[in-house]
Amino acid sequence: MINVAIVDDEQAVRKQLAEYVDKYAAESGIECGVKCFDSALSFVNRDKPAFDLILLDIEMPDVSGMELASQIRKTDTSVAIIFVTNMAQYAIRGYEVDASDFIVKPISYGDFAMKVGRIFRRIVQRRDTQITVTDGDTAKRIPVSDIRYVEVQGHALTYHMRDCVITERGTLKKREEALLDSGFARCNNYCLVNLRFVSAVNGYTVFVSGGSGRAAESLSISHPRKKDFIRVLNEYWQANM
Repeated sequence: MINVAIVDDEQAVRKQLAEYVDKYAAESGIECGVKCFDSALSFVNRDKPAFDLILLDIEMPDVSGMELASQIRKTDTSVAIIFVTNMAQYAIRGYEVDASDFIVKPISYGDFAMKVGRIFRRIVQRRDTQITVTDGDTAKRIPVSDIRYVEVQGHALTYHMRDCVITERGTLKKREEALLDSGFARCNNYCLVNLRFVSAVNGYTVFVSGGSGRAAESLSISHPRKKDFIRVLNEYWQANM
């Protein structure tokens, strides 16, 4: 299921967007869940469910959509954001918060379906890749897109997920080939980072989004790996703008 949040202070717009999501879901065969919020504050004060896409109004009272997006990006670099606005000149600022696109009011279904469909297809594609890990006596299939980073300590591999931690016996090399093909990169000899969760790099430190409302974590980049790590990260960011 793809979880969509709609944040807009106009009830009519919230209703229209929710209907458009349902219509596109029916046409595409993609299961969706929709939750509406009438302000930035109501979104911030929610019970912290994770969303894959946020349809966000820019002009709202108290806290603007741009301010909310900046706040979201401090802890979540992976959620897609599409601004919904009647003032297109403001939407250009979307690059500051890594927005995926913008939709201009009044909203046409054709424009909505084209832009939201692109995001949905990207989300579905990311979720297609899964790996099997053995947690104790239990074998689990986990989506690669939910792994924030993997680290090795001795003979233990630890998967830091969006909402949990899973440990199995093994080596990093055991997972490296599959994960490198799925948008991961080594920041040091002991850690593979999912680039979609990287929020910033400062010197020899990479900041990895915590997901599910948690604060970002800092990981060390080793001197020998920094050049390649930065190159791969820049290529990933350029390809996923």
